[in-house]
Amino acid sequence: MQAFVNTMSQVFPSVYVFDVPGTFNTEIMASVQPTSITTFRANLAHFTPSSIMGQVASEVSPVVTQGHSDGGIVFTDDRAPIEQITDQLLLSYIQQH
Repeated sequence: MQAFVNTMSQVFPSVYVFDVPGTFNTEIMASVQPTSITTFRANLAHFTPSSIMGQVASEVSPVVTQGHSDGGIVFTDDRAPIEQITDQLLLSYIQQH
Protein backbone atom coordinates (compact mmCIF):
# COMPACT_ATOMS: atom_id res chain seq x y z
CA MET A 1 0.00 0.00 0.00
CA GLN A 2 2.86 2.36 0.80
CA ALA A 3 4.08 2.19 -2.80
CA PHE A 4 0.69 3.47 -3.97
CA VAL A 5 0.86 6.33 -1.45
CA ASN A 6 4.40 7.12 -2.62
CA THR A 7 3.26 7.15 -6.24
CA MET A 8 0.19 9.30 -5.63
CA SER A 9 2.27 11.71 -3.54
CA GLN A 10 4.35 12.41 -6.64
CA VAL A 11 1.29 13.99 -8.29
CA PHE A 12 -1.13 14.99 -5.53
CA PRO A 13 -0.20 17.32 -2.66
CA SER A 14 -2.50 15.59 -0.15
CA VAL A 15 -3.06 11.86 0.16
CA TYR A 16 -5.37 10.13 2.65
CA VAL A 17 -5.75 6.46 3.58
CA PHE A 18 -8.27 4.42 5.53
CA ASP A 19 -8.94 0.75 6.13
CA VAL A 20 -12.38 -0.44 5.09
CA PRO A 21 -13.99 -2.00 8.19
CA GLY A 22 -14.60 -5.75 7.98
CA THR A 23 -12.40 -6.20 4.89
CA PHE A 24 -8.75 -6.50 3.95
CA ASN A 25 -9.00 -3.36 1.81
CA THR A 26 -7.33 -0.01 2.27
CA GLU A 27 -8.67 2.93 0.29
CA ILE A 28 -6.45 5.76 -0.86
CA MET A 29 -7.83 9.19 -1.74
CA ALA A 30 -6.01 12.29 -2.92
CA SER A 31 -6.78 15.93 -3.58
CA VAL A 32 -5.55 18.23 -6.30
CA GLN A 33 -5.24 21.12 -3.84
CA PRO A 34 -3.22 20.88 -0.62
CA THR A 35 -5.53 20.17 2.32
CA SER A 36 -5.18 19.20 5.96
CA ILE A 37 -6.73 16.16 7.60
CA THR A 38 -8.95 18.59 9.54
CA THR A 39 -10.25 20.10 6.30
CA PHE A 40 -10.72 16.65 4.77
CA ARG A 41 -12.85 15.57 7.75
CA ALA A 42 -14.79 18.85 7.69
CA ASN A 43 -15.61 18.26 4.02
CA LEU A 44 -16.86 14.76 4.84
CA ALA A 45 -19.20 16.28 7.43
CA HIS A 46 -20.99 18.29 4.71
CA PHE A 47 -22.70 15.21 3.25
CA THR A 48 -26.30 14.61 4.30
CA PRO A 49 -26.07 11.89 6.97
CA SER A 50 -28.92 9.82 5.48
CA SER A 51 -27.37 9.77 1.98
CA ILE A 52 -25.07 6.99 0.83
CA MET A 53 -22.13 9.42 0.79
CA GLY A 54 -23.09 10.59 4.28
CA GLN A 55 -23.06 7.01 5.53
CA VAL A 56 -19.66 6.41 3.93
CA ALA A 57 -18.34 9.70 5.32
CA SER A 58 -19.42 8.77 8.85
CA GLU A 59 -17.41 5.53 8.58
CA VAL A 60 -14.37 7.15 6.97
CA SER A 61 -14.01 10.27 9.12
CA PRO A 62 -12.93 8.55 12.37
CA VAL A 63 -10.35 6.28 10.72
CA VAL A 64 -8.86 8.34 7.87
CA THR A 65 -5.20 9.32 8.20
CA GLN A 66 -2.88 11.47 6.15
CA GLY A 67 -0.68 9.39 3.86
CA HIS A 68 2.99 10.31 3.65
CA SER A 69 5.62 9.23 1.16
CA ASP A 70 8.40 7.25 2.80
CA GLY A 71 10.78 7.73 -0.13
CA GLY A 72 10.35 4.09 -1.17
CA ILE A 73 9.04 2.52 -4.36
CA VAL A 74 7.24 4.80 -6.81
CA PHE A 75 5.39 3.08 -9.64
CA THR A 76 6.27 4.24 -13.13
CA ASP A 77 5.67 2.90 -16.62
CA ASP A 78 9.06 1.19 -16.33
CA ARG A 79 8.72 -0.04 -12.75
CA ALA A 80 5.51 -1.49 -11.33
CA PRO A 81 6.36 -4.72 -9.45
CA ILE A 82 2.73 -5.48 -8.60
CA GLU A 83 3.23 -9.24 -8.26
CA GLN A 84 6.10 -8.79 -5.81
CA ILE A 85 4.14 -6.29 -3.72
CA THR A 86 1.05 -8.52 -3.70
CA ASP A 87 3.18 -11.44 -2.52
CA GLN A 88 4.63 -9.28 0.26
CA LEU A 89 1.14 -8.23 1.37
CA LEU A 90 -0.02 -11.83 1.54
CA LEU A 91 3.08 -12.91 3.45
CA SER A 92 2.64 -10.06 5.94
CA TYR A 93 -0.99 -11.01 6.49
CA ILE A 94 -0.11 -14.68 7.04
CA GLN A 95 2.64 -13.74 9.51
CA GLN A 96 0.26 -11.54 11.52
CA HIS A 97 -2.48 -14.13 11.75
